[in-house]
Amino acid sequence: MPRPRQRHPDPARFPPCARCGQCYPGGTERWPEGRVCKYCYLQARLRTGTCAGCGALTSLPGLNATGELLCTRCSGIPAAFRCGCGREVTAGERGRCWWCVLTDLVDAVLTGSDGAIPTHLQPLAQGLVSMRRPQSGAAWLRRSAIARETLRDLARGRIVCSHAALDAAGVDRAIEYLRSLLVRYGDLPSRDRRLADFQRWAAAKLDAITDADHRQLLERFVQWRLLRHLRSRGASTPLGHGPYQRAKQHLTVAIVFLAWLADRGHQLDECTQHDLDQWFGRGPTTRQHAIAFLSWAGQQRILRSVDLPVINTSGTDTAPPASSARLEAIRRLLLDQALELDDRIAGCLVALYGQQASRIVTLRSTDVSCTDGATRITFGTDWLDVPEPIATLLRQHLDNRRNMTTATNPTSPWLFPGQLAGEHRSYRRVVHALRQLGIPARATRLATWRELVREAPPAVLADALGVSPDTAIRHALLGGADWAAYAARRHVPEPGAPLAGGHWNRL
Repeated sequence: MPRPRQRHPDPARFPPCARCGQCYPGGTERWPEGRVCKYCYLQARLRTGTCAGCGALTSLPGLNATGELLCTRCSGIPAAFRCGCGREVTAGERGRCWWCVLTDLVDAVLTGSDGAIPTHLQPLAQGLVSMRRPQSGAAWLRRSAIARETLRDLARGRIVCSHAALDAAGVDRAIEYLRSLLVRYGDLPSRDRRLADFQRWAAAKLDAITDADHRQLLERFVQWRLLRHLRSRGASTPLGHGPYQRAKQHLTVAIVFLAWLADRGHQLDECTQHDLDQWFGRGPTTRQHAIAFLSWAGQQRILRSVDLPVINTSGTDTAPPASSARLEAIRRLLLDQALELDDRIAGCLVALYGQQASRIVTLRSTDVSCTDGATRITFGTDWLDVPEPIATLLRQHLDNRRNMTTATNPTSPWLFPGQLAGEHRSYRRVVHALRQLGIPARATRLATWRELVREAPPAVLADALGVSPDTAIRHALLGGADWAAYAARRHVPEPGAPLAGGHWNRL
């Protein structure tokens, strides 16, 4: 993926680049298609993978007429050196290609006491040495001492290859990355990462409680309310960050509430309505998270003869920005090539289609169709035509998705692959990236819906944009749209057909 360019082009000093057409300083070599600027030169020089011409796994600095990647031989670009393995490469280390460098590093950490890589670790070794961007793997093994030592211990049998053994190695991102690789290549069974994290975190939290009665009560709450709820939420898909974070907040506030109640000289079964009024009437709004614990206690007949408050969140919606601010955000996302491509696409899905960031990151590559010269996307039951220039951005993104060049996600199904094997990008990263661009995700989404409900009926929007009819109607009411006379019967469009009024074609 091209890196953001920090300087502006200078047509007065430099001729246009043969690849990007911009007037930047050039590389040191003149390639067959002509002069190449330094940005395109460095990007091409570091690109690796499978050549579209000969099928070799090597450097891919060249492009054919259709934009497919070519090696040095097929493209005619002069190589900087030839590695001992026979590859003609344009970047490496001390006269060797990055695949050979990475192979030596993998052999050093995965070779067992008998001088060979254990059978169960051979798929992992093969996956590492065959990644499309081997320099990333070499950098990882060199920089992460904990990953190297853990791999050596696994290969030499000093630790058992199990989730429990990795849990004992400590809570570290390098361990989680290694765990995802072991799951990806069949050395470990799959497990829900966030569910396991919550269980580990909750156990440590409960162990720190000195009051035995409180700890016993909270253990029951964790087991029969929080974990039961999390397991049901993660039964079909991996547990999301929202339920995981809320469960942690529920337990944290429950611990604080019991300690606060004890300071007032009461146990939970002695809690009065006056105690609850004092708790919810004073202090921060995070005290609302105690309701989950108190509701469970009421169901267990521990808490009696009290009324829990009903928290009204209907007035907490973020105020949407003005139409001019939203249009300016759309203009920047479409035209500013210095922005990261996946951030531009995610922002467009928020600002044009009113999608939540948590929904965007769960889109799969199969939810985008590029056939018959048309680009389409689906969020619900309908396929929507994607207009230019968003269609071009989507096609470019599909051809070069981030995090696909390492051993973790070579076949990721997600439209926005994450860094860990099998996972998609965190929606919090999307929200943060858009906030850094001055585009608040929630407020922009609400502003988008205010516009959409004026152009199409809620029933049509619900089907097309993958929301419930009640949600679409609520947006219509908040946006002041009047669709009371809209007929219940409507024509169901063919896949790829625009919505009523041609609204999507005008975006």
